[in-house]
Amino acid sequence: RWSPTIARKSPSLPPATQPDSLRMPIRWSVAGKSGAAAAVVHLPHGARIKAEPDALITMSGGVEVGACMDGGFVGGLLRSALGGESLFSQTLSASRSDGEVVLGATDVGDIELVRLQPHAPLLLSKGAFLAADEAVQVSTSTQRTVGGALFSGS
Repeated sequence: RWSPTIARKSPSLPPATQPDSLRMPIRWSVAGKSGAAAAVVHLPHGARIKAEPDALITMSGGVEVGACMDGGFVGGLLRSALGGESLFSQTLSASRSDGEVVLGATDVGDIELVRLQPHAPLLLSKGAFLAADEAVQVSTSTQRTVGGALFSGS
């Protein structure tokens, strides 16, 4: 069973006090429906997620906020220029203790939890991404044909 919550490459996170096999996974849930939906994320000590910059509604005291650019500077610029997405992603880390964050979308609508499989990309419309485990790679893709761009609906 593949779990993206195990991958940690950032030297800014403190070393884990437990082996990966004993560490608790990040728990995701959705509270509310439609226009009042919010994602509630329980972060065990040492875990980190990335989210859209304007997604954070509230957080517990053990969570620290940071920023990163997925794909580096050039990838962030391309995502911003071509996809209309934010240049930076927000990082939320439970670096001092277990923590909890509540995230919401700026547009009205439901929130859907999607379990990603390795090597099976998920294509989202502009503005549909809310948050993910730090191991998930977020990138921008454009239509490859004029017909696809005109008739795709996105």
